[in-house]
Amino acid sequence: MKKLFLIPLMIVLVSALIFGGCAAPTPAPTPLPDMIAIAANRIGAGGHYMSATAGELIRKQTGIKVRVIPVASHMARLTPVRSGEALFETVEGTSLYATQLGIMEFATYEWGPQPMQMVWTGLSYLGAMTTKAHDDINTIADLRGKRVAFIVDPAARITQRALIAFGGLTEDDVVVVDVAGYMDQFTALKADKIDAFVSCNTMTVAKLLELEATPAGIKWLHFPADDAEGWKRLHKIAPWMVADSCPDAPGGITKENPLASYCFFFGFAAYEQASPDLIYLVAKTIGDNLDQLREEHATWRFFTIDSALAEGYPHPYHAGTVRYFKEIGRWTDEHEKRNQSLLEVQNKLLDRWQVTIDQAVAEGWKDDKLLEEWTKRQAEISGYTPPTIE
Repeated sequence: MKKLFLIPLMIVLVSALIFGGCAAPTPAPTPLPDMIAIAANRIGAGGHYMSATAGELIRKQTGIKVRVIPVASHMARLTPVRSGEALFETVEGTSLYATQLGIMEFATYEWGPQPMQMVWTGLSYLGAMTTKAHDDINTIADLRGKRVAFIVDPAARITQRALIAFGGLTEDDVVVVDVAGYMDQFTALKADKIDAFVSCNTMTVAKLLELEATPAGIKWLHFPADDAEGWKRLHKIAPWMVADSCPDAPGGITKENPLASYCFFFGFAAYEQASPDLIYLVAKTIGDNLDQLREEHATWRFFTIDSALAEGYPHPYHAGTVRYFKEIGRWTDEHEKRNQSLLEVQNKLLDRWQVTIDQAVAEGWKDDKLLEEWTKRQAEISGYTPPTIE
């Protein structure tokens, strides 16, 4: 394997394997791999642009070639990461949380809880939207009786159910209009097939500008951080969401007039057993070059060291990234305490799953029985019971 040049301050060689075997007490350093892979969203999505720009930066800084594998669904992206074909994947908080707990589509003999951990995240500002023509819709509660878009996907449905719960509503309180995917919401609102939608990523600038330019314009519906009851209702359904304030988006959102928004994890995640040295290298390459990445693509515009260390996400950080944060003096005792608490939950889930799956095999449980039992058993550890989605 040819000799490769490392980024500044990188003074140790890292493992050539994405997933290592049994480590010796003092493992000998091995060369960097020639190539790593990222399982990303399809071409055109923000996650794909993130992966492509980060991959090119990693190549320039370290000499490691990066292959971006475009895949539509989270489970399909996770598969090559699980097998070791890819080092990490792009994923958002709803899917990452379900993966970590092993709930919903992961409550199967083939999966169960997966020890996935954050590699890097930024603020994925999201909000709810309608048009200025709807003068009677100014809050989430005002959506009662209105046509609201719901994406035909179980994980997305849970998110959208949580968002209307913020206003004290359920699906029975609105007129549900099914749409195929995230981008279809914009088309439906523009065509006046819906009155509002409640899952809008402010990084989807092109679509927002397109809507803003229509005669009806756009209007944001806020999620005020001080609405304790609203957040309590939301968190019961979607505990992976946190309150934040977005300072920059089409539709009049500025630092002086920010959007009271909700956020959840959006970024890169890897398995716990991924090489800490490689994850450190990725984290350092990203963290030391965020200004350059923001110039490369707008997807990176809300990614900062502060946003990467934002509190409230129910996902632990990988040891390799923790090492980078410690190196730059940004990892506090409070960060460590919280991360260890999240890792403890993760380990308890894995232990409980092993006991559960052993019992399931011995007693010949059907898939429905496994789903029912695991949903209850994981809730004793995580405190979360996912809502039933028809």
